Amino acid sequence: MSLERADTRIDMKDEFADHKHPLISVGVINYNGGETLANTVRSILSSNYPEELEVLVVDDGSKDNSLELLMAEFPQVVVHRQPKNMGPNAARNVVLNKSSHDIILVTDNDVEFAPNCLSLLAEEIVSNPMCAVTTPMILDFYKRDQVYSNGAELHFVCFGVLQRHHTLPPNADFRPRPTVCGSGGIMLVKKQAALAIGGFDENFTFGYDDGEFTYRITLAGYDVIQVPSSRIYHIEKDSRDPKKLRFQVSGRWNLILKTYALRSLVFLTPALLLFEISQVVFLLLKRSFGEWTSGWKLVLGNWNGLMTKRRKTMLQKKRADKDTLCAGEIFIFPSRTNGKMLLKIKKVIEIFLNCYWTLVRPLLRK
Repeated sequence: MSLERADTRIDMKDEFADHKHPLISVGVINYNGGETLANTVRSILSSNYPEELEVLVVDDGSKDNSLELLMAEFPQVVVHRQPKNMGPNAARNVVLNKSSHDIILVTDNDVEFAPNCLSLLAEEIVSNPMCAVTTPMILDFYKRDQVYSNGAELHFVCFGVLQRHHTLPPNADFRPRPTVCGSGGIMLVKKQAALAIGGFDENFTFGYDDGEFTYRITLAGYDVIQVPSSRIYHIEKDSRDPKKLRFQVSGRWNLILKTYALRSLVFLTPALLLFEISQVVFLLLKRSFGEWTSGWKLVLGNWNGLMTKRRKTMLQKKRADKDTLCAGEIFIFPSRTNGKMLLKIKKVIEIFLNCYWTLVRPLLRK
Protein backbone atom coordinates (compact mmCIF):
# COMPACT_ATOMS: atom_id res chain seq x y z
CA MET A 1 0.00 0.00 0.00
CA SER A 2 1.33 3.45 -0.90
CA LEU A 3 0.46 6.38 1.32
CA GLU A 4 -0.12 9.76 -0.25
CA ARG A 5 1.84 12.66 1.22
CA ALA A 6 0.16 15.46 -0.72
CA ASP A 7 -1.95 16.57 2.25
CA THR A 8 0.76 16.16 4.87
CA ARG A 9 1.47 19.47 6.61
CA ILE A 10 3.25 18.64 9.84
CA ASP A 11 6.03 20.69 11.31
CA MET A 12 8.22 18.10 13.01
CA LYS A 13 11.77 19.29 13.59
CA ASP A 14 14.48 17.15 12.08
CA GLU A 15 16.50 17.39 15.30
CA PHE A 16 17.91 13.87 15.01
CA ALA A 17 19.36 14.05 11.50
CA ASP A 18 22.95 14.32 12.71
CA HIS A 19 22.60 11.66 15.39
CA LYS A 20 22.62 8.14 13.98
CA HIS A 21 22.32 6.76 17.50
CA PRO A 22 20.28 9.20 19.61
CA LEU A 23 19.73 8.82 23.34
CA ILE A 24 16.84 6.41 23.94
CA SER A 25 14.48 5.87 26.85
CA VAL A 26 13.11 2.34 27.12
CA GLY A 27 9.72 1.65 28.69
CA VAL A 28 8.88 -1.98 29.48
CA ILE A 29 5.22 -2.67 30.25
CA ASN A 30 4.81 -5.45 32.79
CA TYR A 31 1.85 -7.42 34.06
CA ASN A 32 2.62 -10.77 35.67
CA GLY A 33 5.66 -11.20 33.48
CA GLY A 34 7.35 -13.83 35.65
CA GLU A 35 10.85 -14.64 34.47
CA THR A 36 10.24 -13.24 30.98
CA LEU A 37 10.41 -9.66 32.30
CA ALA A 38 14.02 -10.04 33.45
CA ASN A 39 14.90 -11.75 30.17
CA THR A 40 13.41 -8.86 28.18
CA VAL A 41 15.38 -6.27 30.16
CA ARG A 42 18.53 -8.42 29.95
CA SER A 43 18.34 -8.52 26.15
CA ILE A 44 17.84 -4.74 25.99
CA LEU A 45 20.76 -3.93 28.26
CA SER A 46 23.04 -6.41 26.48
CA SER A 47 22.31 -5.01 23.03
CA ASN A 48 25.09 -3.41 21.01
CA TYR A 49 23.46 0.04 21.09
CA PRO A 50 26.39 2.45 21.51
CA GLU A 51 24.64 4.91 23.87
CA GLU A 52 23.56 4.32 27.46
CA LEU A 53 19.89 3.41 27.71
CA GLU A 54 17.43 4.78 30.25
CA VAL A 55 15.19 1.84 31.28
CA LEU A 56 11.84 2.29 33.01
CA VAL A 57 9.59 -0.63 33.92
CA VAL A 58 5.92 0.26 34.41
CA ASP A 59 4.17 -2.43 36.41
CA ASP A 60 0.43 -2.62 35.76
CA GLY A 61 -0.67 -4.19 39.04
CA SER A 62 1.20 -7.49 38.84
CA LYS A 63 0.39 -10.19 41.37
CA ASP A 64 3.41 -12.40 40.73
CA ASN A 65 7.10 -12.10 41.64
CA SER A 66 8.26 -10.61 38.33
CA LEU A 67 9.43 -7.34 39.90
CA GLU A 68 11.36 -9.14 42.63
CA LEU A 69 13.14 -11.27 40.03
CA LEU A 70 13.90 -8.14 38.00
CA MET A 71 15.28 -6.06 40.88
CA ALA A 72 17.46 -8.92 42.11
CA GLU A 73 19.30 -8.88 38.78
CA PHE A 74 18.91 -5.23 37.72
CA PRO A 75 18.64 -2.98 40.78
CA GLN A 76 19.52 0.03 38.61
CA VAL A 77 16.28 -0.19 36.62
CA VAL A 78 13.64 2.40 37.56
CA VAL A 79 10.25 0.87 38.42
CA HIS A 80 6.93 2.70 38.41
CA ARG A 81 3.98 0.86 39.98
CA GLN A 82 0.51 1.68 38.73
CA PRO A 83 -2.06 2.07 41.56
CA LYS A 84 -4.15 -0.67 39.94
CA ASN A 85 -4.38 -2.64 36.71
CA MET A 86 -5.21 0.06 34.15
CA GLY A 87 -4.25 -1.56 30.85
CA PRO A 88 -1.18 -1.30 28.60
CA ASN A 89 -1.98 2.11 27.10
CA ALA A 90 -2.17 3.80 30.50
CA ALA A 91 1.25 2.29 31.27
CA ARG A 92 2.61 3.46 27.90
CA ASN A 93 1.48 7.00 28.69
CA VAL A 94 3.47 6.82 31.93
CA VAL A 95 6.52 6.04 29.80
CA LEU A 96 5.80 9.03 27.54
CA ASN A 97 5.48 11.36 30.52
CA LYS A 98 8.41 10.07 32.61
CA SER A 99 11.03 9.38 29.93
CA SER A 100 14.01 11.75 29.78
CA HIS A 101 14.76 11.39 26.06
CA ASP A 102 12.91 12.32 22.89
CA ILE A 103 13.18 8.85 21.32
CA ILE A 104 11.34 6.14 23.26
CA LEU A 105 11.23 2.38 22.89
CA VAL A 106 7.95 0.94 24.13
CA THR A 107 7.92 -2.82 24.61
CA ASP A 108 6.02 -5.67 26.22
CA ASN A 109 7.56 -7.95 28.85
CA ASP A 110 7.67 -11.22 26.91
CA VAL A 111 10.18 -10.59 24.13
CA GLU A 112 13.91 -10.93 23.52
CA PHE A 113 15.71 -8.31 21.44
CA ALA A 114 18.35 -9.22 18.87
CA PRO A 115 21.62 -7.38 19.62
CA ASN A 116 21.31 -4.96 16.68
CA CYS A 117 17.53 -4.41 16.94
CA LEU A 118 17.65 -1.00 18.61
CA SER A 119 20.38 0.32 16.32
CA LEU A 120 18.45 -0.59 13.18
CA LEU A 121 15.21 0.96 14.47
CA ALA A 122 17.03 4.13 15.53
CA GLU A 123 18.89 4.52 12.24
CA GLU A 124 15.62 4.39 10.32
CA ILE A 125 13.69 6.78 12.57
CA VAL A 126 16.39 9.46 12.46
CA SER A 127 16.97 9.18 8.71
CA ASN A 128 13.40 10.24 7.86
CA PRO A 129 12.07 13.46 9.42
CA MET A 130 8.49 12.36 8.70
CA CYS A 131 8.96 9.01 10.43
CA ALA A 132 7.40 8.94 13.91
CA VAL A 133 7.41 5.18 14.58
CA THR A 134 9.60 2.26 13.58
CA THR A 135 8.68 -1.34 14.35
CA PRO A 136 10.69 -4.59 14.16
CA MET A 137 9.88 -7.96 12.71
CA ILE A 138 8.59 -10.20 15.50
CA LEU A 139 9.60 -13.86 15.33
CA ASP A 140 8.61 -16.80 17.51
CA PHE A 141 10.80 -17.22 20.59
CA TYR A 142 11.19 -20.99 20.16
CA LYS A 143 10.88 -21.42 16.37
CA ARG A 144 12.99 -18.50 15.30
CA ASP A 145 12.19 -18.82 11.60
CA GLN A 146 8.45 -18.41 12.28
CA VAL A 147 7.00 -14.92 11.77
CA TYR A 148 4.74 -13.72 14.59
CA SER A 149 4.23 -10.24 13.15
CA ASN A 150 5.82 -8.16 10.40
CA GLY A 151 3.81 -4.97 10.10
CA ALA A 152 0.08 -4.58 9.56
CA GLU A 153 -2.45 -2.92 7.31
CA LEU A 154 -6.03 -2.14 8.35
CA HIS A 155 -8.91 -3.87 6.57
CA PHE A 156 -11.81 -1.49 5.98
CA VAL A 157 -14.05 -3.57 8.28
CA CYS A 158 -11.39 -2.85 10.92
CA PHE A 159 -9.46 -6.08 11.23
CA GLY A 160 -5.77 -6.63 10.75
CA VAL A 161 -4.28 -7.62 7.41
CA LEU A 162 -0.87 -8.88 8.43
CA GLN A 163 1.88 -11.40 7.86
CA ARG A 164 1.74 -13.86 10.74
CA HIS A 165 2.32 -17.53 11.54
CA HIS A 166 4.35 -18.52 8.51
CA THR A 167 7.95 -19.54 7.91
CA LEU A 168 10.31 -16.71 7.01
CA PRO A 169 11.25 -17.26 3.34
CA PRO A 170 14.99 -17.31 2.56
CA ASN A 171 14.59 -14.64 -0.14
CA ALA A 172 12.48 -12.24 1.96
CA ASP A 173 12.79 -8.52 1.32
CA PHE A 174 14.27 -6.98 4.49
CA ARG A 175 14.29 -3.38 3.30
CA PRO A 176 12.39 -0.85 5.45
CA ARG A 177 8.89 -0.16 4.18
CA PRO A 178 5.92 2.02 5.18
CA THR A 179 3.06 0.34 6.99
CA VAL A 180 -0.26 1.68 8.25
CA CYS A 181 -0.23 0.12 11.72
CA GLY A 182 2.40 -1.24 14.01
CA SER A 183 1.67 -4.63 15.51
CA GLY A 184 2.84 -6.59 18.49
CA GLY A 185 3.14 -3.71 20.96
CA ILE A 186 6.86 -3.03 20.35
CA MET A 187 7.84 0.25 18.71
CA LEU A 188 10.40 3.04 18.67
CA VAL A 189 8.56 6.37 18.93
CA LYS A 190 9.34 10.06 18.60
CA LYS A 191 7.85 11.61 21.72
CA GLN A 192 6.99 14.84 19.91
CA ALA A 193 4.70 13.05 17.47
CA ALA A 194 3.14 10.83 20.15
CA LEU A 195 2.22 13.80 22.32
CA ALA A 196 0.97 15.76 19.30
CA ILE A 197 -1.77 13.18 18.68
CA GLY A 198 -2.66 12.87 22.36
CA GLY A 199 -0.61 9.83 23.30
CA PHE A 200 -2.06 6.35 23.74
CA ASP A 201 -5.84 6.08 24.13
CA GLU A 202 -6.47 4.51 27.53
CA ASN A 203 -9.95 3.36 26.52
CA PHE A 204 -8.25 0.60 24.52
CA THR A 205 -7.40 -1.90 27.26
CA PHE A 206 -6.98 -5.15 25.32
CA GLY A 207 -6.76 -5.50 21.57
CA TYR A 208 -6.38 -2.63 19.09
CA ASP A 209 -4.38 -0.70 21.72
CA ASP A 210 -1.06 -0.44 19.87
CA GLY A 211 -2.64 -0.60 16.41
CA GLU A 212 -5.00 2.29 17.14
CA PHE A 213 -2.11 4.49 18.24
CA THR A 214 0.02 3.80 15.17
CA TYR A 215 -3.03 4.20 12.90
CA ARG A 216 -3.63 7.68 14.31
CA ILE A 217 0.06 8.42 13.75
CA THR A 218 -0.47 7.50 10.08
CA LEU A 219 -3.69 9.52 9.78
CA ALA A 220 -1.93 12.60 11.18
CA GLY A 221 0.52 12.47 8.29
CA TYR A 222 3.54 10.89 9.94
CA ASP A 223 5.21 7.71 8.67
CA VAL A 224 5.18 4.35 10.41
CA ILE A 225 8.10 2.31 9.07
CA GLN A 226 8.48 -1.45 9.35
CA VAL A 227 12.13 -2.53 9.64
CA PRO A 228 12.23 -6.30 8.92
CA SER A 229 15.99 -6.55 9.48
CA SER A 230 15.37 -5.49 13.09
CA ARG A 231 14.30 -8.60 15.01
CA ILE A 232 12.73 -9.52 18.33
CA TYR A 233 11.55 -12.92 19.55
CA HIS A 234 8.15 -13.24 21.18
CA ILE A 235 6.78 -15.86 23.59
CA GLU A 236 3.23 -16.46 22.39
CA LYS A 237 0.62 -17.53 24.92
CA ASP A 238 -1.32 -20.68 24.05
CA SER A 239 -4.78 -19.31 24.80
CA ARG A 240 -6.65 -16.09 25.59
CA ASP A 241 -9.30 -15.41 28.17
CA PRO A 242 -12.66 -15.65 26.32
CA LYS A 243 -14.02 -12.91 28.58
CA LYS A 244 -11.63 -10.49 26.89
CA LEU A 245 -13.50 -10.79 23.59
CA ARG A 246 -15.67 -7.87 24.73
CA PHE A 247 -12.61 -5.63 24.48
CA GLN A 248 -12.01 -6.81 20.91
CA VAL A 249 -15.62 -5.91 20.04
CA SER A 250 -15.49 -2.51 21.75
CA GLY A 251 -11.97 -1.74 20.51
CA ARG A 252 -12.92 -2.38 16.90
CA TRP A 253 -15.95 -0.08 17.03
CA ASN A 254 -14.11 2.55 19.05
CA LEU A 255 -11.50 2.68 16.28
CA ILE A 256 -14.12 2.82 13.50
CA LEU A 257 -16.20 5.54 15.15
CA LYS A 258 -13.16 7.55 16.21
CA THR A 259 -11.19 7.58 12.94
CA TYR A 260 -13.46 6.86 9.94
CA ALA A 261 -14.83 9.89 8.10
CA LEU A 262 -18.61 10.28 8.07
CA ARG A 263 -18.65 9.71 4.31
CA SER A 264 -16.76 6.44 4.83
CA LEU A 265 -19.19 5.30 7.51
CA VAL A 266 -22.10 5.89 5.15
CA PHE A 267 -20.63 4.10 2.13
CA LEU A 268 -19.16 1.23 4.18
CA THR A 269 -22.34 0.53 6.19
CA PRO A 270 -23.52 -2.48 4.10
CA ALA A 271 -20.14 -4.21 4.43
CA LEU A 272 -19.81 -3.32 8.12
CA LEU A 273 -23.32 -4.67 8.75
CA LEU A 274 -22.55 -7.95 6.95
CA PHE A 275 -19.35 -8.36 8.90
CA GLU A 276 -21.08 -7.59 12.18
CA ILE A 277 -23.72 -10.24 11.51
CA SER A 278 -21.02 -12.78 10.70
CA GLN A 279 -19.20 -11.87 13.91
CA VAL A 280 -22.37 -12.33 15.96
CA VAL A 281 -22.94 -15.76 14.38
CA PHE A 282 -19.32 -16.69 15.10
CA LEU A 283 -19.65 -15.71 18.77
CA LEU A 284 -22.94 -17.61 19.02
CA LEU A 285 -21.21 -20.73 17.77
CA LYS A 286 -18.48 -20.11 20.36
CA ARG A 287 -21.16 -19.63 23.04
CA SER A 288 -19.77 -16.18 23.66
CA PHE A 289 -22.64 -13.96 22.49
CA GLY A 290 -22.58 -12.19 25.86
CA GLU A 291 -19.15 -10.83 24.95
CA TRP A 292 -20.68 -9.02 21.95
CA THR A 293 -23.35 -7.34 24.07
CA SER A 294 -20.79 -6.51 26.76
CA GLY A 295 -18.54 -4.97 24.12
CA TRP A 296 -21.31 -2.72 22.85
CA LYS A 297 -22.17 -1.68 26.39
CA LEU A 298 -18.58 -0.46 26.73
CA VAL A 299 -18.90 1.55 23.51
CA LEU A 300 -22.24 3.13 24.41
CA GLY A 301 -21.20 3.74 28.02
CA ASN A 302 -18.37 5.99 26.84
CA TRP A 303 -20.21 7.57 23.91
CA ASN A 304 -19.67 11.21 24.85
CA GLY A 305 -15.96 10.68 25.46
CA LEU A 306 -15.64 8.78 22.18
CA MET A 307 -17.30 11.60 20.22
CA THR A 308 -14.96 14.15 21.84
CA LYS A 309 -11.95 12.09 20.74
CA ARG A 310 -13.46 11.72 17.27
CA ARG A 311 -13.65 15.49 16.84
CA LYS A 312 -9.99 15.85 17.81
CA THR A 313 -8.96 13.06 15.44
CA MET A 314 -10.85 14.59 12.53
CA LEU A 315 -9.08 17.93 13.11
CA GLN A 316 -5.67 16.20 13.02
CA LYS A 317 -6.45 13.93 10.10
CA LYS A 318 -4.26 14.49 7.03
CA ARG A 319 -4.74 11.26 5.07
CA ALA A 320 -7.89 9.96 3.43
CA ASP A 321 -9.52 6.67 4.39
CA LYS A 322 -9.20 5.42 0.82
CA ASP A 323 -5.39 5.70 1.19
CA THR A 324 -5.04 4.11 4.64
CA LEU A 325 -7.68 1.36 4.64
CA CYS A 326 -7.52 -1.72 2.42
CA ALA A 327 -9.12 -5.07 1.61
CA GLY A 328 -7.52 -8.51 1.66
CA GLU A 329 -7.30 -11.55 3.89
CA ILE A 330 -8.53 -10.93 7.42
CA PHE A 331 -6.25 -12.50 9.99
CA ILE A 332 -7.84 -14.81 12.57
CA PHE A 333 -5.83 -17.02 14.89
CA PRO A 334 -5.99 -20.62 13.57
CA SER A 335 -7.05 -21.89 16.99
CA ARG A 336 -10.27 -19.85 16.76
CA THR A 337 -11.58 -21.22 13.46
CA ASN A 338 -12.21 -24.82 14.57
CA GLY A 339 -12.84 -26.51 11.27
CA LYS A 340 -12.77 -26.14 7.49
CA MET A 341 -16.37 -24.92 7.23
CA LEU A 342 -15.70 -21.67 9.07
CA LEU A 343 -12.61 -21.12 6.90
CA LYS A 344 -14.72 -21.57 3.75
CA ILE A 345 -17.33 -19.10 5.02
CA LYS A 346 -14.55 -16.64 5.88
CA LYS A 347 -13.19 -16.96 2.34
CA VAL A 348 -16.60 -16.23 0.79
CA ILE A 349 -17.04 -13.16 2.98
CA GLU A 350 -13.57 -11.94 2.03
CA ILE A 351 -14.36 -12.28 -1.70
CA PHE A 352 -17.49 -10.17 -1.24
CA LEU A 353 -15.63 -7.58 0.82
CA ASN A 354 -12.82 -7.36 -1.76
CA CYS A 355 -15.33 -6.69 -4.54
CA TYR A 356 -17.22 -4.17 -2.42
CA TRP A 357 -14.00 -2.29 -1.61
CA THR A 358 -13.10 -2.07 -5.30
CA LEU A 359 -16.45 -0.38 -5.96
CA VAL A 360 -16.60 1.94 -2.98
CA ARG A 361 -12.97 3.02 -2.49
CA PRO A 362 -13.01 5.74 -5.21
CA LEU A 363 -15.94 7.37 -3.39
CA LEU A 364 -14.06 7.86 -0.13
CA ARG A 365 -11.99 10.80 0.99
CA LYS A 366 -10.76 12.32 4.26
